[in-house]
Amino acid sequence: MRRWERTVRQLPGPVKAVAKAGGRRADPLYVSMYRRRTGERRPIPPFELRARIGIRPTNLSGFFETGEEVAATVRRALADGGAPLEEAQALLDFGCGCGRVISHLARDNGHAVRLHGCDVDANAVAWAGRAYPSVDFTASGYAPPLPYPDGRFDVLYSISILTHLDETSQDAWLAELKRILAPGGVALLTTNGEHVLDWYLTSPAAVERVHGMRERLAARGRLGDEGFVFEPYTRAAWHDADFSGVEESYGLTFHSERYVRERWGEWFEVLRFEPAAINSGQDLVLVAKRHG
Repeated sequence: MRRWERTVRQLPGPVKAVAKAGGRRADPLYVSMYRRRTGERRPIPPFELRARIGIRPTNLSGFFETGEEVAATVRRALADGGAPLEEAQALLDFGCGCGRVISHLARDNGHAVRLHGCDVDANAVAWAGRAYPSVDFTASGYAPPLPYPDGRFDVLYSISILTHLDETSQDAWLAELKRILAPGGVALLTTNGEHVLDWYLTSPAAVERVHGMRERLAARGRLGDEGFVFEPYTRAAWHDADFSGVEESYGLTFHSERYVRERWGEWFEVLRFEPAAINSGQDLVLVAKRHG
């Protein structure tokens, strides 16, 4: 990490917002220099879209590398679960953002799987639609329904979406994902486990991500018998742009494996649960829609 980035992390929120504004203005030059240095020719989303996905906006190589890593894990997990992407007819990236992951699947789509992405961030979806015309991108609402017919997809995945929803929203979206998944279809979803909760409570690097939530998370304690912890983000004018398209209930969510198997089992058959297997330590959950 560059020294100035470490400094920005430690700034008070309003000052950090000013620093980000400066980074945004300088971004076209930074991107141009990066392209000249690396020879990179793939589409690069603008600063504000990269800033919303949990990767330092100036870490352009990280944007591509993490997207490729997650895409490879999605491919591997689907194949291990008996639903290889090569045999799919239609796939949905639920919460696609600016296409960090699905762009890699589109690049390698030699089997002509129909690729779709949806997200509440209309700006991100609009940019992704221009950058990756082979993917059908759609802006969606914060609450169901999605604009797809019943059983539309035989495969879908959702990276770091159910990690931000309260229980009511989670249940509504699980029911909706079940609706649009074909019988026997497979979904790959992610959760934050106890180890991620520990990181948010103890790591200095987590301070900027919790937006004043650490004390409330600490008061909630461990996941324990309940197996579910949710705390809404503390909103402030200086970081309001980070929450494009979401409502006040958006926050941080943590699940235990037992909770996932029992609660999510009301909608799906839970095929496997892999702790810390994807997206910088999130748990990978593979589920299937039962036939009938």
